[in-house]
Amino acid sequence: LAGHCERRNVIVKRIRPDKQFASAGISFPRIGQGGGVMDTTEITVVIGALLLIVGVIWYFFGARARVAAELTESGVQEIAITVKGGYSPDVIVVKQGIPVKLDFYRDETASCSDTVILGDFGIARDLPAFRTTSVEFTPDKAGEFDFTCGMNMLHGKLIVQ
Repeated sequence: LAGHCERRNVIVKRIRPDKQFASAGISFPRIGQGGGVMDTTEITVVIGALLLIVGVIWYFFGARARVAAELTESGVQEIAITVKGGYSPDVIVVKQGIPVKLDFYRDETASCSDTVILGDFGIARDLPAFRTTSVEFTPDKAGEFDFTCGMNMLHGKLIVQ
């Protein structure tokens, strides 16, 4: 009677001795048209979709690695930032009251990344393609400060301690 379906309340049970899950007595009921028991392929697709959803959430909303700027011999905190579809690194830690030099290397020609804005410090700089542009300032207050591209699509964070 392979493929024969019998309806009992909402759960539909299918007798499929050729399938491992059905022969082991494991059933995952489906509600809606047709009913039936999920086979191995359907279970694999659902698990794969759930893993993909978790991966996307982690990629976009997961914690970002913090990178501390290095103190040079001249007493300046310096860090190189690559601009290519985003800022890398995108979370930078510096110390309050010590001069900072952010070296932005723009490794693309996309129009979105042609400007960097540190609004809390009143700084906006053009970033020519395939060149390094230095932004120098001294952070006078502690906190977390965002920096963005001119279109506010690329985001980074400067943490002043």
